[in-house]
Amino acid sequence: MSNLNTIRLTNYNSVQKERIMAEDAVPGHLVELNSDGKAQKHSGQGATAQLAFLFEDELQGKGIDEVVLSGNPGQIVYPGRGDEVQAVLTDGESVNPGSFLESNGDGTLKQGTSNPIAVAQEAMDLSASSGEEESGALGYDKRIQVEAL
Repeated sequence: MSNLNTIRLTNYNSVQKERIMAEDAVPGHLVELNSDGKAQKHSGQGATAQLAFLFEDELQGKGIDEVVLSGNPGQIVYPGRGDEVQAVLTDGESVNPGSFLESNGDGTLKQGTSNPIAVAQEAMDLSASSGEEESGALGYDKRIQVEAL
């Protein structure tokens, strides 16, 4: 499990934009724009997804464990191919380095090859994590280092 203090781990080709949040989310969540142009957690399980992750609001001195509330501005990072970020892996998954990851439909990632958007850069086993809740907003989900496809 990553213990880094930022979501964007490399910045070779990434772009960052500010969007108003349509719902509460945690840095590292995969996000999409809704019909109002606001950012929300990606909602299509296994569906095509743009590479867009909620970033911590470093300009306001906020860290990766601070929830970005609905109605507030959120910093969105759009990593380029090969850039690395910390994304949120859904509870119940078990991945190895090289595992393809796709949207779980709730802002988290899961192992899958239908519409992969990233590749795991570390091993993580959350298959029996129901008793290992992390303090803070992630609950049983955990951050994992991934490389953008």
